[in-house]
Amino acid sequence: MDPSLRSSLFNQMMQAIELGDKCIADKIKSLIHNFHPDSPVPISVYVPSSEDDFVPNISPPSSSDSDSPVMPRSSKPGGSRRRASRVPHRPCSFDTEVNVVGEDELRKYRSRFEIPDSVTLMLPGNRATWNPPENAVAIYGAMLSCGVTLPFQPFIARFLAEARIAPAQLAPNSYRILMCLGLMWKLKGYEHPTPREIHHFYTLRQAGNSGTYFFLSSPGENWIPEGVTNPGQVEISGDEKKKGFIWGFPTSNKRWKNSWFFVGGKWGRDVSARGRLNLAAKKVPRHFTSPDTWSKAVPVLLDEEISHLATAAVLPLDERGRPFLLDEDKMIAQRLFSRLLARLPRLCDFDTIYDLQARAVKNSEAASKRHAAGLSKEGIASLDGGDPSDGEEAGDITEGGVESG
Repeated sequence: MDPSLRSSLFNQMMQAIELGDKCIADKIKSLIHNFHPDSPVPISVYVPSSEDDFVPNISPPSSSDSDSPVMPRSSKPGGSRRRASRVPHRPCSFDTEVNVVGEDELRKYRSRFEIPDSVTLMLPGNRATWNPPENAVAIYGAMLSCGVTLPFQPFIARFLAEARIAPAQLAPNSYRILMCLGLMWKLKGYEHPTPREIHHFYTLRQAGNSGTYFFLSSPGENWIPEGVTNPGQVEISGDEKKKGFIWGFPTSNKRWKNSWFFVGGKWGRDVSARGRLNLAAKKVPRHFTSPDTWSKAVPVLLDEEISHLATAAVLPLDERGRPFLLDEDKMIAQRLFSRLLARLPRLCDFDTIYDLQARAVKNSEAASKRHAAGLSKEGIASLDGGDPSDGEEAGDITEGGVESG
């Protein structure tokens, strides 16, 4: 079915909501749910830009309302000088995907990736990714297969906190890039890369209107910081597969949004200050927000950071490749994570736990397509079982046409 036809009713409903025409919006919502009871419902979410925690004031829905909560602006006494960032008008792309995680999968994640008891794992229930329980946050299983640990590695948490992005908003290849940068820095004898150093090589780009983001590499001519003299030669390949500062990632990561859950307890939200590097104490955001401010800012680099970046920029091409950097033994030796007791590989191109449930997603998609085919005969737009509103295909994200999340 034509995606424009599939989403037309939903778009009209969202436009009515934006214009404040509740009567028309309710009529369209009723029409959608009469023919398509499992379709996504409208979301209106406001989250704070401040570093303080935020517990949404969610009113219990009435019998005539949808079961998706509405999260208003924070009413913190005194307010904040910074305006709250608003989640995109449409539901994020997680809302249009089938989540296959159950209790059995949570047990497998804990065992497979040695998640300590101090970190609690919770099923979503009726909550969306952007609406976590108090003190919890949403993550997806493929993050763990990319090398992220629970609790989060401090440099991962530091980046998320500085960029003001929730963990589930960052795509898989971007976590792989962070892990590769972490190893690159450690192999050179440096501490973990700072958000300013990461920002020098990468900016964040939203995938359509999905609410999720991926790293986009800066041009090679900008890799050597300004003012550095005779650092060496930047090696840039003409091979499309070797584009970007760190290259060699899978061009698609299918269905990574089908296996997500909430984590609570000591999951690594608090990030300590690092006075020597002029980094303040922060908290990792729990609610979906926009990192646009971070992406547009021009980082002011310390002399130490400039030196690190100049050295990294002129590394041989092979030493900037995923085959060299995304290496489990090297990361274990540099203590980016510990060796799993199960002696199973942590790093892989897919979520090993989710892969066990892939058939369930395929069966669900097949059922949705059969249902949509029946509805299309009556001219009704199908809102599920198809492409998300961000233009992704089966959960794919393409990063600048070269790398994908």
